[in-house]
Amino acid sequence: MTALCFVIGIGTSFSQCSSSITTYPYLENFEASDGGWFTGGIASDWVWGQPQKKVINKAFSGTKCWVIGGLTASAYNNDEQSYLQSPCFDLSSLANPYLSFKIFWETENKYDGASMQYSIDSGKTFLTLGTYADGQNCPYDNWFNTQNVNTLGSAGWTGNIQTTAACSGGAGGGLGKWVSAKHVLNFLAGQTHVIFRFTFAAGTQCNNYDGFAIDDFSISEQPNNNPEFTYTCSINRYVQFNANDVICPSTYLWDFGEPISGTSNVLTGQTPSHNYAAPGSYKVTLTINNPSLGLVSSTQTVNVIDVSTTVIQ
Repeated sequence: MTALCFVIGIGTSFSQCSSSITTYPYLENFEASDGGWFTGGIASDWVWGQPQKKVINKAFSGTKCWVIGGLTASAYNNDEQSYLQSPCFDLSSLANPYLSFKIFWETENKYDGASMQYSIDSGKTFLTLGTYADGQNCPYDNWFNTQNVNTLGSAGWTGNIQTTAACSGGAGGGLGKWVSAKHVLNFLAGQTHVIFRFTFAAGTQCNNYDGFAIDDFSISEQPNNNPEFTYTCSINRYVQFNANDVICPSTYLWDFGEPISGTSNVLTGQTPSHNYAAPGSYKVTLTINNPSLGLVSSTQTVNVIDVSTTVIQ
């Protein structure tokens, strides 16, 4: 993970972290309140509430979220260089912190947009979180869609769903819907004064777009990525197997440890079953082909017994 130093003239935001969030998983859906998040910078028009814009017309969950450009206007401020900042987090209890949130962007393509930063010194300095190269590579998801947002001077999210656009950036780059953005935070494990903030910047023209919104901000332990499985035995030596969910989409390959069963000894899928020909102990191996880790396997011994029924007359 590469951290890039990033300053956009939005001023210095200070939060002394006199109190920090220490309980995880943390999930803020911004329904009951603004979550203790606050805004700042130049010409900031972040607002918390129920969006009713042309494109960004609802929150992801519930009715409320944070959004640029007001709740109803399809425009954001000229020369905006603003931020939306989180509370402080003490991540010392998490071995592998994992970040996820929902985002929606509709901006002038290439020129206006948003990015994300983090601080480990209570908000005195900030670094860009991740790079454009992280992209779609699991366990990352929807992490920046451009190498450079012109007005930000860094990687970020930019674009719109318009079919035509008179502005220099043109049409395209938008999705027209809420999506999940995810990023590992292993490099922040053990840090006790962590702050996150979304940054947004715009130029002096072509700002008649809905802007940028966030919802359902979550920090948790990174989900399991090991190929673990459980099994259940039933009559006639049938065994039902179930592979646990993993963080990244994977293919599942099973070897049931019974070569004499021929092609049925090897199956794919997350929940296969196998009918053993005879009782005994079998070494069952599950291999997942994980885009992030490659081939990873685990093996368990499965004891299969015959169950007979005696009818007494």
